[in-house]
Amino acid sequence: MTCVERTYSPRTEMPETDARERLVDAHIHLFDFMHETDGAPALIAAMDAAGVERAVVFGMPVKKKWDVAEPGRPGYYMDDVARCYYFSLTDLLVLEHLDRLSDADRARIAPMACGFDPTDLSAVTQLERLFDHHPPGTWRGVGEVLLRHGDLSARLVGELPRANHAGMRRVADFCAERQLPLVVHSNASSQGHEPEAYVPELEELLRVYKGDVLVWCHAGISEIHNEHDHVPTVGRLLSEHEVLHVDLSWAAVDDVLDASDDPEPQWVELIERFPDRVVLGSDVLGHFGAYDEVFGRTARILDGLSPGTRQKVARLNAERLWFDGAG
Repeated sequence: MTCVERTYSPRTEMPETDARERLVDAHIHLFDFMHETDGAPALIAAMDAAGVERAVVFGMPVKKKWDVAEPGRPGYYMDDVARCYYFSLTDLLVLEHLDRLSDADRARIAPMACGFDPTDLSAVTQLERLFDHHPPGTWRGVGEVLLRHGDLSARLVGELPRANHAGMRRVADFCAERQLPLVVHSNASSQGHEPEAYVPELEELLRVYKGDVLVWCHAGISEIHNEHDHVPTVGRLLSEHEVLHVDLSWAAVDDVLDASDDPEPQWVELIERFPDRVVLGSDVLGHFGAYDEVFGRTARILDGLSPGTRQKVARLNAERLWFDGAG
């Protein structure tokens, strides 16, 4: 999930061979926190301009409330202290927008279901109805499930979501039974806590998860990790749990790239150790005017990788997980 607005350094010109590189964006939202969007055709146009062939698309599982006490309409969850609430309509809105695409463009999108409360023990019933109501293959997985998420967690109505919650366990069992990728946002920590304070919650879920794929959004990185080396934790979890994958997007990109937007050596080494378990994402929210710039910077992570690993991280891993390996 995109956090604060951030200024991106100008994209450097890539060699002609890189400009034609086939890419898959494994993390993008069709809506912002007010559930506004430029629309699916605008997303496709932005993908074309950025050289992105396919994308894994989420709605937005929560909606920001415009509180009567606020004089201006918010556009982002941190614009004021009003709460956010789970918004189940997001999944049907995703399909409605995707239906406006041609068959060829629709096939480039892997839609995910996310509009449920992961602390609700009956959320799995909602997922069963959603998946059973549409033809097989309509939904490519479940997520992005918002669990530990710093300031956003503090603004959610109701119980605090976390990876080891009983409701989340039921959702994980649903994904395992239906052989669906499960994508979770579970920050490793937050302000005022040790840098890996929440990692045991994710580990508890991983120990009981019977599915094949669990994707850890942003590798759990948040602003708390600016001065902390998180790579050993990511490496340990990947070593201990074969189902675990990581998406490098949002705050993870700031951690992987140095001040010159070159990949840090320790991250390059980690990716080379686990070349089949890493994907890239833009984490853009509903508006695609800066898409080329944002995902272009994310793709700088590919620099320095060996050719085989580069292809896997750029597209092959995501195609295997969400597009049945279509090349």
